[in-house]
Amino acid sequence: MSEQSFSADSLRTGEVSSGRALSAAELGHAAVSLERPVRLERAHLVPGRLDPGGTELVLQRHGEYRRDREAPDAGSLTPEAIRLETEAAAAYVAQLLAGISPSERQRLHFLFVASDTAYAGGGQRSLETVTIAQRVTEVLLAEHDVQSGNILNLSHDLMNRGAPRPMRQLREPRMFADSPDFVAYLREQYGDMGKDFWIVFEEDAEREARLDFGAEGPDEIADRMHQAVRVFSRYARLFHQARPESRLVIWASTHYDTISPFVKRDILHLEKRAAVLVGHGGGLTIDIAPDGVTTAAVAGQQYSIEL
Repeated sequence: MSEQSFSADSLRTGEVSSGRALSAAELGHAAVSLERPVRLERAHLVPGRLDPGGTELVLQRHGEYRRDREAPDAGSLTPEAIRLETEAAAAYVAQLLAGISPSERQRLHFLFVASDTAYAGGGQRSLETVTIAQRVTEVLLAEHDVQSGNILNLSHDLMNRGAPRPMRQLREPRMFADSPDFVAYLREQYGDMGKDFWIVFEEDAEREARLDFGAEGPDEIADRMHQAVRVFSRYARLFHQARPESRLVIWASTHYDTISPFVKRDILHLEKRAAVLVGHGGGLTIDIAPDGVTTAAVAGQQYSIEL
């Protein structure tokens, strides 16, 4: 199989399918409840078991950013966020490398992708977050004598000149760009994007109005996030066919509003009124074993997921 068989053309959409969570008995831990919020924090992004022929997906919320729409750096990461995301990425990659023998590190590869959302027409907080992860990885691979070409963004034509690849499937809720009248309606009824606004949206409490406005809802967001994960799985399958015995990490930076409904519905199988919170820089990992068995690590617990 040629190198191009797992290049940009492989990052296309796939079918959507729901997963199945392992039972509490299977996992040996207490079942997730509606009463206790699930919190996905930066500290939860640690490498899982990554065997030769396996893939790990890192699904991460962007770091904290400037929310002042009039500021020249609106939408860009704050200095503190840059520091935190740099430290977190370095910890993840260092731990990953430490778990792989030096003789096998040359077969460790990375792909970096991100939401294409720009805040108020300015900074791209998700793209900036994953760019930090890519740059940190470049430095640490060099320190461990691993060639830079193992970062696929640098060695393959992914249509972004070596930088992380933007993906529309990972963008923030489409209601802001596609259904501004629905956003205005929610603001009028529940305030200017405060807690009540987001609870109503996440629980789809105004479903009939949302459908009237033609706006995307939490299930549609979960659908496209699951679709993105299927795209990554398909890309990984083609990659491993071309490079047997390699390890692949796909690092995707996205948003709270995309991670939360996906995890809630397709991994934890909770009702919409359950709270799945994602801190800045937080997220989850999904491991695809060489035999295709797929496991998600959510807040320190393991769940099976079918793609």
